[in-house]
Amino acid sequence: MQSLYHWRGQIETAREIPLSIKTRAALYPRVEEAICRHHPYELPEIVAVPISGGLPAYLDWIAAETRT
Repeated sequence: MQSLYHWRGQIETAREIPLSIKTRAALYPRVEEAICRHHPYELPEIVAVPISGGLPAYLDWIAAETRT
């Protein structure tokens, strides 16, 4: 996708690829740290969106796949 954003007093454009990661809230700090460590941007867009509901089988799958 083509992004258009304001950065350090300038209007910038960049080709970007959106990424959605689903995990448990307890694992969020590890995900954030990994993204910051590997992402080329000084300030990558990282947001956490709480899951307030969903298909129970899918939510169970997320829980099973993110067990540490």
